[in-house]
Amino acid sequence: MSKKSKEKIGVEVIEEAPCVKKINFTIAKENVLKETNKLAKTFAGQVNIPGFRVGNAPLGLIKKKFAKELKQELIKEFFNNAIQEMNDLNFDIVAHAKPEEEPPELDLNKEYEFSFTINTAPEIEDFSYDKIKLNSEKIDIKDDVVEKEIQSYRENYGKYVDITEGKAEEGDILKVAYSSDFDIPEGSEDKMLKSLVETDNNSIWLNKQELIPGITECLTGSEIGKEYSLSAKFPKDFRVEDLSEKTVEYKIKVLSIQRKALADDETLMKLMQVKTIEDLSAQIKSGMEANQKSMQQQKLGKDALESIVKDVKDFNIPPLVIEQEASKMLYQTKNKITKKEEGDKFIKEADSLMEKYKVDVLPRLKEVFIVRKIAELEELNVTDEELQKSLDEFAKYYAPQSKITPSEFKQRIKNNGGEEDIRMDLLQGKVIELILDKADIKEK
Repeated sequence: MSKKSKEKIGVEVIEEAPCVKKINFTIAKENVLKETNKLAKTFAGQVNIPGFRVGNAPLGLIKKKFAKELKQELIKEFFNNAIQEMNDLNFDIVAHAKPEEEPPELDLNKEYEFSFTINTAPEIEDFSYDKIKLNSEKIDIKDDVVEKEIQSYRENYGKYVDITEGKAEEGDILKVAYSSDFDIPEGSEDKMLKSLVETDNNSIWLNKQELIPGITECLTGSEIGKEYSLSAKFPKDFRVEDLSEKTVEYKIKVLSIQRKALADDETLMKLMQVKTIEDLSAQIKSGMEANQKSMQQQKLGKDALESIVKDVKDFNIPPLVIEQEASKMLYQTKNKITKKEEGDKFIKEADSLMEKYKVDVLPRLKEVFIVRKIAELEELNVTDEELQKSLDEFAKYYAPQSKITPSEFKQRIKNNGGEEDIRMDLLQGKVIELILDKADIKEK
């Protein structure tokens, strides 16, 4: 549509409710006729009409024969131009323009009217976010905490070694042979069942995750070369169905015992690429301080926002935004369903859950619009490059877990409307950083 014809779009804005505007558009009759003729000429140059050379068929015949196609293309064109016109009005639209479910019928010989409903950002009365008073605790990592962490390194990087004397302890790995009084069903090919009933050589880790019920208690304190008896009572929900609710009598012989030997200083220094244990202590302490500072900043940011939000006078939240956020929560609830009975319950309660979620999202949305307002006042924004970098990081980490490519993961985020959520998180981070820079923070 030409600029001149575009100017003939009539625009009427109706304030239907706080944050809700209905925008009525009118395409003048002469504009409809003009655009129809122009599009019909394009059609004439592309289609074959019996008895006429391409491009020479009468426009009246083209308009009659291709009326449906012409109307579809014109409605699409009118809507696109109306959206541009709506954007030129400079409303702060927070929910995408919502066209009527079915576009009104277009008569090629009359003016054309249609409307969009939009939600705009709420009006928020002036509020203060300067010099917010906050308290923080002094970061002080004690030496014993660092030593405890080094000890966990020694355990994590330790290796299991054979012991030749002494008794088995919790955490040891035992090589055992056992037999039982359980008769395997004829024709069974269940390898797990066979290995649980009898074996010449199996590894048993003496911990709470028992391979056979009661075996950890039975073999704790056992010695190499000795035999032990166990009456194992398998639970109803045991993973091997043939053993469910069965009591099985075992004869178990301990073949060997392995115990984890803690990593020594030399091993730790090599693995952590430091010259001395003191260097490792300093490295660990520095990392702990950085982690604690990050957690402290998160808490300060949360406290600061809560302090600001508490003092802001109530304002209207756009209803379409409430609907969208509540729908996301409902979708997340649905995705957690794993059993049929849970699905049946969800279907029955979906409407009431939706109403509950519409209330639940209000505090978070109030915070979001206050953050947007501060960002607007301070001219803060998230660039496309920053958003793309964050998307790349998300995709690099989560795509393998979802067994899809990074590009597919990013497309999934886009399709689900997740890009704007990430953009908002990044913007909130910038706003919180600014608030904390201005805050009056006292260290306890």
